[in-house]
Amino acid sequence: QKARSICQKMLHQLSSKALEIDIDLSFTPSAIEFLAKQGFSEDYGARHMRRAINQHVGMQLDEKMETAAPGTQLEVTLSGEQIKILER
Repeated sequence: QKARSICQKMLHQLSSKALEIDIDLSFTPSAIEFLAKQGFSEDYGARHMRRAINQHVGMQLDEKMETAAPGTQLEVTLSGEQIKILER
């Protein structure tokens, strides 16, 4: 639960940055759960959470945001074991 909470806070920061350029960014529960698991370890806690988010979301999101028009709605979702970013 704690990893999920930390992950949600970090994802909220990403959503806030996207809103600054008028892009609505949301995350499905399955994507949040996947990212929380990827960024958490028993030994190190959530130290690697930001790295996991950047690895799975960062580059895709940068590409989408470069071409997205103001007012675009993007949804980060899980497809199999991969994060996908879809326009809604």
